[in-house]
Amino acid sequence: MKRILNWQTTAIGCLFALSSVAWSAENEPAGHDHGEHRHGAPAESGGHGGHRGPKLIKFATSGFQDIQLWRPDLTSDSIPAPDYVTPIKLPKTGQNGYHTLIATRRESHKQTAEIHYRYANGKPTGHSPSELLAINKTDFEIVPDPVPREHFRYRTDTAWDFLLRFQGKPVSGVPVFMWTANGSRAKSVSDENGRVRFLFQNDFSEIRPGRRANRPANFYLSAEHTQNGMQYQTILGGEYHVNPKYWQSSELALVVFGIGLVAGGFIGRVRKNGKSDGEAV
Repeated sequence: MKRILNWQTTAIGCLFALSSVAWSAENEPAGHDHGEHRHGAPAESGGHGGHRGPKLIKFATSGFQDIQLWRPDLTSDSIPAPDYVTPIKLPKTGQNGYHTLIATRRESHKQTAEIHYRYANGKPTGHSPSELLAINKTDFEIVPDPVPREHFRYRTDTAWDFLLRFQGKPVSGVPVFMWTANGSRAKSVSDENGRVRFLFQNDFSEIRPGRRANRPANFYLSAEHTQNGMQYQTILGGEYHVNPKYWQSSELALVVFGIGLVAGGFIGRVRKNGKSDGEAV
């Protein structure tokens, strides 16, 4: 009888732990779903520490003639452009918020621009990421719609919207291609509002417990547009992460088991003490 009660109390504790941990995992910010940001949800960030790690930017192409750095305070200037493919370290500005690098290459009848958005910590500037996104940084560009907030990331199994814009105006009917460093490929076509949506596939071959144990991978979006005999190519680059639900599953089992044992033992002692008190009366 005593063993049955011990198993019952342990089971109760496990169920309690499971419901608590499952609730926290379900309510952890895991990215934007289809409807959360579709129509102008604010892209501003709040708090600190959401985008840590080395600020190295890997371009998909090379031979750029100019690289512009846009800061969170909406100022910009040029930085040296390498003539080969190499990770570029984001310059330190001391400003908090999204920074943008725009690399440009111009030929006789073609212009190529590659854009990367990266978050860096620093002092507040009083400007929101939406202001930076609204600036026309090149003739033809793919703009995050919106950019992830500070405590969010592009994650697998989440869908995100992007906007195609030519000289500040949305462009419809343009094919957009997506590829990742892990080998995924996808294609979409901009709608009447110039928007496309891509689902980030779970293409990480090895997933380990813990956020820091899973390094992000690069993704790229590419599109082309022709205007007045000029061909414009634009590339948007970024990083995406493993969805926490994959590496949380193994941790969840250990947490539930441990909390269940503790909770079960506590409930068992309470019952035992209650029975002892009843016998003493």
